Amino acid sequence: MVQAFRFMLLLFVGCAVAGHAGTAAGEIIFIPGTGDSQKLLRDLGELYGARQSDLVIIPESIGSSGGIRQVLRGKAVLARVARRLTATERAAGLRWKQFAFSPVVFATHVDQKDVSNLTTAQVEAVFSGVIRDWSELGGGAGKIYLAEREAGDSCRLVLAEFSPVFDLGRPPVGKILYSTSEMIRVLIRHRQTLGYLPLSATFGTSIRSLSLNGVRPTAESLRDGSYPLWLPLAVTWKGELKGPARRFVDFLFSPAARGRIKAFGLVPARP
Repeated sequence: MVQAFRFMLLLFVGCAVAGHAGTAAGEIIFIPGTGDSQKLLRDLGELYGARQSDLVIIPESIGSSGGIRQVLRGKAVLARVARRLTATERAAGLRWKQFAFSPVVFATHVDQKDVSNLTTAQVEAVFSGVIRDWSELGGGAGKIYLAEREAGDSCRLVLAEFSPVFDLGRPPVGKILYSTSEMIRVLIRHRQTLGYLPLSATFGTSIRSLSLNGVRPTAESLRDGSYPLWLPLAVTWKGELKGPARRFVDFLFSPAARGRIKAFGLVPARP
């Protein structure tokens, strides 16, 4: 397994470097981890690369915990995470810095236009299996296909605090998906699906995010507290942060990066 990971890493880095002329003068910044900030950090990595000779590589998601394991094993200097560190992780010497707040949204296929809002009662009825048809939510007749995430997922943890229907020990009503990328693919391809994911992952897609109790998931509603569901987008590392990794983390709080974070509909964190 370890050898396979190293081979895929070398293959990925080699392909990326082949298309990046400035790498000879800079260094590679490899950041594994959550899919929740994958799209945003790839965008920010390109923005950073246009100003620096370093090459930022954001591979496919292995989850927040997977990224943390890579840092603890010395396979990566930085990891991308969408949750706070546990006491055990902090005790292992990890440090953590949040660079953005992202709403967690309930979302549907672009063609599911008759349903634009869910109440808390509707969310609980749908995800407990009481409501099973779109017509019960004000849409056209048709079965609701639920897409859910595994118990350790960052969005699922946020929702578990929002309602007991998302309790991590309950049997799932919908199909369990194991990555943000998979959730995006399912919501784009299947018209009658309802799922949840961070707003940061929907940027540039046809996915429709829904209001919750009449409140749109926006940067403004997140700031004033009227929209209750959000998760932190952060990076983590062990020991002293220096060199290329330090330069990139500092860049995440620059005016250019903050402007791009706002363009995604998110709230930049303070340095």
